[in-house]
Amino acid sequence: MDRRARFRWGILSTALLATMVAAWMPAGDPLSPVSAAMPVKSRVALAAPAVSFADRAASEKTEDGVGDDPFAPRGWQAPASVPIQSSSAPPMTVAPIDLAPAGPPELPYRFVGSMNDNAEQMIYLARGEQAYVARPGETLDGIYKVIAVTAAQVEFEHLPTGVRQALVFPAQQN
Repeated sequence: MDRRARFRWGILSTALLATMVAAWMPAGDPLSPVSAAMPVKSRVALAAPAVSFADRAASEKTEDGVGDDPFAPRGWQAPASVPIQSSSAPPMTVAPIDLAPAGPPELPYRFVGSMNDNAEQMIYLARGEQAYVARPGETLDGIYKVIAVTAAQVEFEHLPTGVRQALVFPAQQN
């Protein structure tokens, strides 16, 4: 091993050893709020200030006057209800939801070019950066089947829905 590999392995093994020691070494008594290793001045500063029960009860009272005291007297009656004021808003109407299938998505292919080699018409299509050669009967991306190729358009069938779509070629200048 070269020097850099040894150095790297030394750092990694030291970090692993430190992690293992930290995981197995107790960090002190987790129930103790003040660590015994802290200086006495710090422990005294962390002590809670003396608060009387009356001061605490007065600070915890809420609007109902009871507060969080579980032993405070409570009534058995429900709080007085506030009458609900009706607004003069017209009733809300909900638009009907159309549950009919949306149909096939728009054709993702664009026309690039065509070639006729006396046997059949071939159409070159593009989808993003991917190029395709379309002939009748072929399936593109497992979703669109080429049904017919004419001089003006390509007819596709969207296989999941069975709907036919046409890709019209742009006008070609001769």
